[in-house]
Amino acid sequence: MTKNSSGKERYVNLRDSKGEKIFLEVENGLITNMGLNTESNESSSQEIDCGGKTVIPGLVDLHTHLREPGYEDSETILTGSQSAAAGGYTAVSAMANTFPVA
Repeated sequence: MTKNSSGKERYVNLRDSKGEKIFLEVENGLITNMGLNTESNESSSQEIDCGGKTVIPGLVDLHTHLREPGYEDSETILTGSQSAAAGGYTAVSAMANTFPVA
């Protein structure tokens, strides 16, 4: 996604659970406004058509095998966290299957 000089994006052509058209305004990577209004208040914002896309909050994985300490050759807290973030997860809960149990 390319940002314009103002750093603002406007995601349009989304639908809520009732099928009504909504919009999201994003500034510097954070949602700053959301609603049913289809008119942009910011003429400098870039419009991005999201028809057919799904917008969801960050996911939580309650069954994560981070393997550290004891099994770092399989995965570390760093690599597991990076993989989770790349997949849209904002929180993980590590299983207690390490050696020693953490």
